[in-house]
Amino acid sequence: MGRSQAQILMSSRPTVGIVVPVRNMARTLERSLQSACVQAPDRIVVVDDASEDETPLVAAKFAEQFPFVELVRWKQKQECHVTALAPVYRELGCDQVIGLSADDTLLPGLVDVVRDNAEHAVIFTNYSTELVSDPSVKGVVEHPYKETTVLTPREMCERIRTQHPVETGIGSSLRRDVVQWLWDNEWSELGPHSDSVGYATAAALFGCAYSPIYGAHIYFNPKGYGQSEADKFPDLWAKRVREFAARVELDAETCEALVQKRCYYEIKEQHWYQETENKDQ
Repeated sequence: MGRSQAQILMSSRPTVGIVVPVRNMARTLERSLQSACVQAPDRIVVVDDASEDETPLVAAKFAEQFPFVELVRWKQKQECHVTALAPVYRELGCDQVIGLSADDTLLPGLVDVVRDNAEHAVIFTNYSTELVSDPSVKGVVEHPYKETTVLTPREMCERIRTQHPVETGIGSSLRRDVVQWLWDNEWSELGPHSDSVGYATAAALFGCAYSPIYGAHIYFNPKGYGQSEADKFPDLWAKRVREFAARVELDAETCEALVQKRCYYEIKEQHWYQETENKDQ
């Protein structure tokens, strides 16, 4: 997937899609969708995994108001939220795809930045975050780039090995062919680490671009599904990450850095959380 192939994929005006997985999140979905709709992407697809609350009604309200919003609903709960997304990601057809959790928000300007850098395999941004249980505990994650910066695969591997684990799927974007590549290599097997490990691995193999804007605000819940699964089964997910890395031929040193950063950490080890605590002391 070289630059010439990327250019072939790009239309005259690069298209940007946003995929929102959701289950029983009516309380926060409106806030999340509003943050995306005001940026006028080409498509927003809400993937409802058999919600039992008013989630479908919230999504339908936005679909009536914005022609680019669609609702895809599973009648029965899927094995996991990642596999529920596969058909939508494969068929979205946009040049770049942004993932957005139903309890997080996109920040102004992200869609325009993605369009302006659509030839890159992965596009990362800064992001802000706060604890759901205590909104006074907030932090920001800033990449060390003051202007849009392109990293080669080799440079990205070095960054993964030496820097804090700041890459994330929320507020970041994947090129269409990279999305297909991830699903073809059983990305869904990574469970709660699918976004952070998948995006970082793709960047390590195909290169990436960093934008200095803030792309998303993340409401971090240490008791949520993704974090609780990670905490309960770190050895399982570490094994899955190593298997994925072997499939895609990611070098062992970079793989082990991802394993340590994403499978064996607690909330107080997170860089943004430490910085916030230190400022309060």
